[in-house]
Amino acid sequence: MTTTTADIAPSSRRTAFSVRAFGRVISDPKIFFWATGWLLILLVAGTVAQASIGLFQAQQEYFSSWLTWIGPIPLPGGELTMGIIVVNLFAALIWRSLWRWRRAGILIAHVGALLLFVGGFVTALSATEGSLTIPEGTASASVRDYHAIELAVVDTTNPDIDDVTAFGGGLLKDGAILTDPALPFRMEVETFYRNSTAARRMAPATGDEKAFNSNWELKGLSLDPEHERNRAGMVVRLTGAGAQDGSYLLLQDMNVPQVLRANGHRYQIELRGRQYELPFTLQLVDFEKKVHPGTGMAKAFKSTVNLIDGDVNRRVIIQMNEPLRHKGYTLYQSSYIQGGGGPETTVLAVVKNEGRLFPYISSIVISIGLLLHLLLQVPKLIGRSRNA
Repeated sequence: MTTTTADIAPSSRRTAFSVRAFGRVISDPKIFFWATGWLLILLVAGTVAQASIGLFQAQQEYFSSWLTWIGPIPLPGGELTMGIIVVNLFAALIWRSLWRWRRAGILIAHVGALLLFVGGFVTALSATEGSLTIPEGTASASVRDYHAIELAVVDTTNPDIDDVTAFGGGLLKDGAILTDPALPFRMEVETFYRNSTAARRMAPATGDEKAFNSNWELKGLSLDPEHERNRAGMVVRLTGAGAQDGSYLLLQDMNVPQVLRANGHRYQIELRGRQYELPFTLQLVDFEKKVHPGTGMAKAFKSTVNLIDGDVNRRVIIQMNEPLRHKGYTLYQSSYIQGGGGPETTVLAVVKNEGRLFPYISSIVISIGLLLHLLLQVPKLIGRSRNA
């Protein structure tokens, strides 16, 4: 059988037409108009909601979410809306832009605007914030996240090293089963609250409650608008730990360690801010604080640290308005801990934001585009003035 060009041309034309038609649909300027309008509505709604639910919770519900719920109705959240705008702008550059030299400035400015939205999208998905606490004379690389929490089971049998198994994210919810090959027991989340407190038991324990849970019970609280005041709490049931099977009560960053022994190992169970390791280590050499004369109010404070990264070991000073930037991380002087008979301790805020450069790049690109557009209009303006 012989195939001719005439046989395949109609199919090719139909395919090309369908792709072109799809591109014209997703690049429709109306999509940008309505998506931008909805983004403004989310901005207003999130700003108003801050008064009742706080800055962090409003950000999570309205800006850093794919869907925003208005009662039982799901509506596009900030991330989904920005994603739609990015796709629409990119499609418009391909299918609706007139690629001519006299429009080069406008095209470049549109690319700059696209980069701005891409940067916001990257920041929403990847930015992390935490704190690094270092007592004077010691070194650390362990950062504790400000927002995310985890249930950590720490094997402290070896005095030289802790073996940590952590569960976080969507696993911390009522009814979740938590298991890991490294653990000889399993845990079931009976109750989890994002904000909670412990109260003395009004009735005697039944005997199934272990450790702290035998004298205290967990009470759920409504979320505090000030996010840092919320303290997560949970009750977990352990099975497979032999005589120490039962339910354990955990509060976020509680001072009373919940310890058990199983299979000859010693385990400590903690509910804490999610921890991760930096790709380098900081050693606090000296912490210095200056106060306003006649008061105990801090005027300035700084940390002198050794930055240890492989073969690199250099002295760095971190102080107010002078952060340390290294390997994509920015470390700010945030706070300090003094008193109590212990060593002076510095608290550094640790931020990683993969999209931090996008606003600067976008502003430069937009400025270049607008300047080029103005320059390209000069001959036209001169011609009009001569004809006038």
